[in-house]
Amino acid sequence: GRMTQDVSCDGDDFVILQAGGPRSIEMRFRIGAGEQQTPGPDGTPVVVEPVWVDDCLQVAMRRTDGTQLPRVDRYLAGEEMVVRSRLAGGGVVARYFVRSRLA
Repeated sequence: GRMTQDVSCDGDDFVILQAGGPRSIEMRFRIGAGEQQTPGPDGTPVVVEPVWVDDCLQVAMRRTDGTQLPRVDRYLAGEEMVVRSRLAGGGVVARYFVRSRLA
């Protein structure tokens, strides 16, 4: 299947619309504003704490019951946006997105 992510920002306010799979999810957060609640990648509520680390947006996440979720790192590599997260077993999942040119 095909997954898309529409990322927009206004200063430190970010909106990430993820489409593909069974549903679309819209995450909203402000970088540097501490912990905030938003829908997570699977649509259930999560608490996020987004920060910039150099040119990488790092988003620490946990479920509302306190269960830790993998941190998501998002950065640009050339013309691609890379979204990485570490698995519980130590492996890393990286997804690569290319910019879509709108007509």
